Amino acid sequence: MPETIAVPLAASRARICSTSAKILFNDVTHEPFLAVPSSSSPPTSSYILTPPRLSDVVDRVRLLNAPTVSPFLFSPPKPYLAAHATARTQDALESADGIVQRWVETGTPDGCPFEAIREVKEGVETFVGELGFFRESSFMEVPEGEERDKAIEVNLAKEPGDPSIVWTMFFLLLPEYAGKGIMSLVLSTLFKTFLVPSHLLNVHHILSYAFVGNDGSRRIHEKLGFHLIGTDWLDMREDRGGGKREEWIFEWKR
Repeated sequence: MPETIAVPLAASRARICSTSAKILFNDVTHEPFLAVPSSSSPPTSSYILTPPRLSDVVDRVRLLNAPTVSPFLFSPPKPYLAAHATARTQDALESADGIVQRWVETGTPDGCPFEAIREVKEGVETFVGELGFFRESSFMEVPEGEERDKAIEVNLAKEPGDPSIVWTMFFLLLPEYAGKGIMSLVLSTLFKTFLVPSHLLNVHHILSYAFVGNDGSRRIHEKLGFHLIGTDWLDMREDRGGGKREEWIFEWKR
């Protein structure tokens, strides 16, 4: 498997760029990326959003085991090992490749290939966090059973670009980068340049979740225009303490 997602043909890169001038390409690897505008002047560093890379494994292990991150996770195993990160990164690469290939072929993406958040300082790129944006497949606000199963089935079957698709997301930052406004800036850029434009993902509706007590996540949701619409209780994995835990449900609409 390659290190990252590349678009080697100039014609293919031009096809993607024709859908948005905000999509850039690495001159060496031909990897697509989004640049995040700097919040400081003059900028001491900048940030970009790229597809995942196999070389992210070590940093991803540190991220998901971080004391400011791990307590607020639901599904990843605990402790989170290199084998877990390798399998997850390979799956993410396959998914991102499928999104990019469809984008080249049809001019419209069906998902977000930009998962890795990287700081760029003096020409060196450093992994600092990750995010995920994909079709909602849990609908925790819908009663469990046939009604929820139908909502999931219908949402996953909708055609790309359908404004009625319900999306969901997550976002994580290494501890030393948290609390500095970086994630709000990154997500705001992603919304404006990729998620909302009608010729790209055409997102109109997002459901997002965070455990009660994760005040940093709540503040970011609120900055982005999400509203708290309720809570739900999750059955936790044994390696994450077992029992039940309450989560917030946030909603964004336009």
